[in-house]
Amino acid sequence: MPTLPYPVLLLNLAFAAPMTDWIVVRLEEQGALEGQVLAGDGRTVRIHAQTDAVVEARELMRQPGVVWAEPDWILELTPTLDDPYLPDQWHLENTGQNGLFPGVDLNAPAAWDMTNGEGVIIAIVDSGVDPNHPDLDQVAGWDYVDGDADPTPDPESDSFAHGTACAGVAAAVGDNGQGGVGVAWGAQIMPVRLLGGNTYTSDVHDAWIEAAEGGAKVISNSWSYSAQTCDGVPSIYLLELAMKEVDELGSLLVMSAGNAGCDMSNDGIHQNPELTSVGAITDQDVLTWYSNYGELVDVVAPSGGIITTDIVGEGGYSHDDYYWGYSGTSASAPMVAGVYALMFSVN
Repeated sequence: MPTLPYPVLLLNLAFAAPMTDWIVVRLEEQGALEGQVLAGDGRTVRIHAQTDAVVEARELMRQPGVVWAEPDWILELTPTLDDPYLPDQWHLENTGQNGLFPGVDLNAPAAWDMTNGEGVIIAIVDSGVDPNHPDLDQVAGWDYVDGDADPTPDPESDSFAHGTACAGVAAAVGDNGQGGVGVAWGAQIMPVRLLGGNTYTSDVHDAWIEAAEGGAKVISNSWSYSAQTCDGVPSIYLLELAMKEVDELGSLLVMSAGNAGCDMSNDGIHQNPELTSVGAITDQDVLTWYSNYGELVDVVAPSGGIITTDIVGEGGYSHDDYYWGYSGTSASAPMVAGVYALMFSVN
């Protein structure tokens, strides 16, 4: 390979479109060619191509006083995150890794070219979130089970690690050299503990409204009533009121559709237009066997084998700080919440 007369930078990028209307020229002497002078010693200028930038750059290379010339390429830059589990998070970008079906994903890197969700708060209304997890950026929340300001999960509860897992799916911190990445990896988590004790309808009402009043633009719920069957859940006026108030406050409610594998068209909670109901699909782009379905399901998102945050140390799903097997519509709902957070951050 011949030695080039100028240094070559190897960048982590891809050419979005080879066509460009501009040429960059390096000169032997400053001022030898009129054009937009780029930063540096004044010997590099940018000029507008009259016809074909590639052809004109080649012709300029033959001109006296020109060191080199090349098209000012239009580039599509892709953020490089250093989180070690990111390549295995197929729901974010599925390239066919580990034998999966390519393209069944959120196409998250394309969104990250514009935003990572910074400045947006996502409320995780669940079993609480581990306050000590280094991969979760949290703001103050509330515990509606114990009635205090400490939404730390209860290790005696069956849902101990559930909220922490949901939080990681939505917004595990990105580019910090550890774990995986959330959909909106620049967003913050507001932990709201609602599971793990006696929960009243009024608690749900207050949790939703107070989360919105506290600054959460997206409120994610990965739970359903234990009495839920294929016959559905009746309408609850207090929750309908809460949904309308959250909407008026400018926030969005997201809720998992449920895992009973049935048609939820008669569900009185999910029939409300202010609520986004989320079902689940597999890595093969088909509905999961457990996901509820029907006309009240607004959107589906990936589930199964999702890598996310876990309770630090012992006691979680995996006895590690991360869990590699999160599934259910519980995993799909915070993905949609993360997508909403990305949307809010740019608009």
